[in-house]
Amino acid sequence: MKGCLIMSKVYRISLICVMVLAMFVLCFLLYRYEERDVPYVEYSDGQVLADKGTADDLQPEAQDNITVAADASDMTTDDTKLIIIENYPGGLCRQSETTLPAEMIGKRRNDLDGLLESYCSMPDSLDIEKGLYRIELTTFSAGCVTIEKSYHNKVMEYYYLAFADDCVTVYCEDKTTVLLTTDIHRDQLTDSLAEEILNFKLIVGNAELFDFLETYTS
Repeated sequence: MKGCLIMSKVYRISLICVMVLAMFVLCFLLYRYEERDVPYVEYSDGQVLADKGTADDLQPEAQDNITVAADASDMTTDDTKLIIIENYPGGLCRQSETTLPAEMIGKRRNDLDGLLESYCSMPDSLDIEKGLYRIELTTFSAGCVTIEKSYHNKVMEYYYLAFADDCVTVYCEDKTTVLLTTDIHRDQLTDSLAEEILNFKLIVGNAELFDFLETYTS
């Protein structure tokens, strides 16, 4: 009987030792796993940097490289397309596509917002005649920038340009009454402008009409 009690105690002690050893092995394996589970930061050129810390712990030079790579896609270039949408009284709307002006190249969205705000306070004579009261940047990317202009509800003269025998003809608002025939040939115009005139290009106000005629007849 006494021998059985001793064997029972030895068995319990052995069991406890085995459980402690198992816990120790489990903790050691978890520790090794956490060491191997390392975050990484991928650069624009495909290199991968492994570190035990976060991206905030990277060397300053590495952080600068990442910032430059991210900002490059948020800046306008020579190839950025500019779309201008103009909203006139009575629901009349005109959309045109052009190249980006030099002062808008190499800019971020905040820079363009600042330029448009300054322009709205001192617009050119054409926009003054049309009653510009709002201008805003509606879309922005390195590939395309869209600017939307809105004008006051005031009486304006509207004209349309079309081709007659491959020369520009100015029509009144009804697109039927001929106001003026010109000697401006289709070959003198850019492809994009010629395409607009093929679809009846809208001209808003006398100043814009005179500006067009002066540009292509001088």
